[in-house]
Formats: sequence, C-alpha cells, structure tokens
Amino acid sequence: NKSFSEDIDFDILAKDLKIALELTKEIIVKIKGFNIKKPRTTNQVIRYDLYYINHLDHQDRIQLEFKPVKRKVGVSKRIVNFGYVPFSASLHNVYDIEELIKQTSNCILSRREGKDFFDLYHLLEISHKHILLPKKELISRLELDNKEIKQVANIINHYIPKDQRPLWEMFLTELKEKINHDKPKS
Repeated sequence: NKSFSEDIDFDILAKDLKIALELTKEIIVKIKGFNIKKPRTTNQVIRYDLYYINHLDHQDRIQLEFKPVKRKVGVSKRIVNFGYVPFSASLHNVYDIEELIKQTSNCILSRREGKDFFDLYHLLEISHKHILLPKKELISRLELDNKEIKQVANIINHYIPKDQRPLWEMFLTELKEKINHDKPKS
C-alpha cells in the first residue's frame, strides 16, 4: 500500500476535545518503549510525539494524531501491521477504501498539499465501490501553474526517495484522468 504520511492518524469517539484528551491519555500510558512528549492540540486534533532509537542508532519520531469524532462511518475491523515499527499486527477499526477516498477528496478541496494528491492517486488504484466524487471541483483544484507545482514538489519531495519522486506535472495530469474516469474496480 502506498500512502503518504508523516504520522499515524486515529479518530476517537468523543463529543469534544477535552473528553478526547482524557481518553487519549489512557491510551498513551499503555505505550511502552518510547519517550513520549506532552500532547499538543491544534485544529481539533491531539498530537503526541513518540521518540525512539531506530535501527541506525539515531533518535526518530512517530507522531500519533487523534481527532475527536461524534460517530464513525465507513469502518470495519481489520488486522493491521504498520510495517515500520517493531511490533506485531493488531486488530483495529479501519476506514473502508471508499471513505478514505471521500476524506482525501475533501482534503484536496480544502487545501493544496502534495500528500493528498499522492494519496488520492494511489487510493484510486485500489479496488473500490462506486463513489460520487465532485470531479469538476477536484480537477479544478489540481490545475496548478508551474510555480504552484514547484511549491508542492518542494514540500513533499524530501519525504519521497529520489528514485520514486514523480514528475509532478505529469503526475497531476494522470491524477486528473484517474478522477475523470474513476469507475469501481473489482
């Protein structure tokens, strides 16, 4: 699975940020083997920085983000193995692919970040049921001039290995085509 992320995102059932903060503290105290900093709250999200010593003997960080939600839609229980931390797989409520496509599309409509473009491109490759996407609006948001393309690339490219970086102008053209011709895959 190719997805762009610099953090691990969780939704937590809570009616407000204060209640969610208390719930996340109960979860965080159970995590062992990390130096965990105090939580920060921004934009209705609670973030914890978890520091550890990686296999190269350098300090590294994983960010856990919790977003309070009043109810969850489009989720199912799945076995998840994050693959980059030395822990075994576990059972989690995970958003269905259709819900992830909807959420990522909404992100693109509200901001222009390369990570959202990258995610939507790869999400549309995965088998999914029919989704009514706001195709015109999405394609319009992907109409970037050369300066904007360069800004997007400068922000995201340092997270992508050099040999895997897309040619952004071509990548955006392909993404627009994927959106325009999106049909359920089986």
